[in-house]
Amino acid sequence: ALVDQGRLNAETFHFTQPPYLNAPTTQDVQLSWETDRPARFTVAWGETEAQMRRIEVLAPEEDRLGGVTLDGLKADTPYLYRVTASTEDGRALDSGLLSFRSAPLPGAPFVIAVSADTEARPHINNRMSQLIWEERPNLLLLAGDLTDGGDIERRYQWTHEYFLGMGGLFGRVPVITAPGNGEGEQHWFRRYHRQPGAESYFSHRYGDVEFFVLDSNLEDSEERKPGFRARQVAWLEQALARSTARWKIAMHHHDVFTSDEDDHGDSWAARSTYGSETMQREFTSIFERHGVDLVIYGHLHAYERTWPMTQGAIDLENGVTYVQVGGMGGNLEDFAPNKPAFSAKTARTHHYVMLRGAGDRIEVEMIDIEGRSRDRFTLTK
Repeated sequence: ALVDQGRLNAETFHFTQPPYLNAPTTQDVQLSWETDRPARFTVAWGETEAQMRRIEVLAPEEDRLGGVTLDGLKADTPYLYRVTASTEDGRALDSGLLSFRSAPLPGAPFVIAVSADTEARPHINNRMSQLIWEERPNLLLLAGDLTDGGDIERRYQWTHEYFLGMGGLFGRVPVITAPGNGEGEQHWFRRYHRQPGAESYFSHRYGDVEFFVLDSNLEDSEERKPGFRARQVAWLEQALARSTARWKIAMHHHDVFTSDEDDHGDSWAARSTYGSETMQREFTSIFERHGVDLVIYGHLHAYERTWPMTQGAIDLENGVTYVQVGGMGGNLEDFAPNKPAFSAKTARTHHYVMLRGAGDRIEVEMIDIEGRSRDRFTLTK
């Protein structure tokens, strides 16, 4: 029963979702947390510990989840914050003093970490989160499959795996996520995230970058919400057309181009389509038409980078680069025996990717679980 309730033990008052930062802007950041029992919450934040704004946060009756918008922020500024909780029987809980940095204004440099497919190995995710923390990124992007099958019946995959492995990072580095197939009907995904808008797709401006986060669970989302696919495509066209950002980066869970050995046909015995033809039909022409610079996805648990692509062919001048970043705790997968023409780099390893941007340049680097640099490339304007 404890596991089903997402509680780690019956005795101690504890966080089942440690403080979790989402969707930072120049003016605010979203914060949520969950305790193992109903409680009263206080949140304090400010530039110094001595000058903190404090508010009481009332959770719904008998609910354990708290959430608040930390507002009144200055752009590109470090902040401290603390979450405390108390119960009617006198138990107390303190997150300790945590920190984050608000989003930068356009023109400022940025350092962003990227990965996907945390899934079911908290010991791997904990190691990866430590490596990411050493980089001190300003933001973390996760391209879905945060859990292996974290549907409404498997809350423990969030509390006992996802947050257990990554929670120490989430309280200090704000996160933007896309839903994967591992999130099931997205019940817990929606509960545990405070992201823009009411849909499972949205855009988010962060300095010189605008992120376009898509729900690539196309068939399932269409079945639950008829007309979903047409609405998402229409929204994406409009959002990209009106974007004024220097850099446009799309993120979703499912692959577009991949040389995975068996997800799109048994490449050892027959032909592979080398990627999801559905995803290619749905999105690639839109990405190309609106000058998307980089597309990030996971789903397949290995690293792969394409050459810049236009209409399925290499286009070094104007093409879109696709990067598969399924490098966290998911079980590693392997590649086809023959490399397709679009594939520039592959690596079968747990990994994360860093985006280091300034002006008309983004340096992209993949780092493996041993801390070794395994791929580097540069995007320029």
